Amino acid sequence: MLKKYQVLALILVLLSLGLNACKESKKDKISNQNNITENSSSEIPTIKKLNYSIELQQFSDNTAKDLKLLSGLSLAYKETDQLRFRLTPEQNGYVYLVRESSDLMDKEKQIPKYNWVFPQSKINNFIKATEENKLPNLEQPPLDFSQIKEKEKLWLIWSDKKLMGLEMVKISLDRGEEQEIVKGNEIIDLELATSLKNMLEKYAGNKNDKVKLNDDRKGRVTNLTTSENIMTVAIDLEKIK
Repeated sequence: MLKKYQVLALILVLLSLGLNACKESKKDKISNQNNITENSSSEIPTIKKLNYSIELQQFSDNTAKDLKLLSGLSLAYKETDQLRFRLTPEQNGYVYLVRESSDLMDKEKQIPKYNWVFPQSKINNFIKATEENKLPNLEQPPLDFSQIKEKEKLWLIWSDKKLMGLEMVKISLDRGEEQEIVKGNEIIDLELATSLKNMLEKYAGNKNDKVKLNDDRKGRVTNLTTSENIMTVAIDLEKIK
């Protein structure tokens, strides 16, 4: 038979265990609530936004004419014209430009040839949020499309992080055939070109349900919004005489 002090000690132990259990239960509830909150917030996608316009600098008899600001998904230009982008994202990110040729590089005739446009080797392609970014900036030469055929596509790519496949191209531009990735500015690696094609089409504005595109012609700006971490847009280029 238990003595009185033993009974009291047992009661105190049980009370202590009960209190600890209540504390752990409260911790579990708080932890579960925090997890629910975190899961709920993680399930709400962050909307990324990017506005772009195209600066078209035309020349007549080697004299610069008034600068034109254009929006949209097509551009007709002359060989002597100079092009730059104005980009204003609502979040930091990285931007790339790739030109898609009408020529094909595989036997199945499904993968187009791609030419690298921007950034060139050692050029920073990071663009800041809420600021208007010139691409290329005024310290660099404008975009040069003098070598293209009559009709091609220019892909604008924005990503919240560096795209390692494209960064690899950027690094390899000065190494040429050593890397067997690019020759001049042309991407010659079929596997890389295939991955590039899939990415461009997957995240293209108005082709992916999560990437929306709106062309504000009056404001001369094109708006892209997405819940993805990447967004792309194809601009049809037409060289005219």
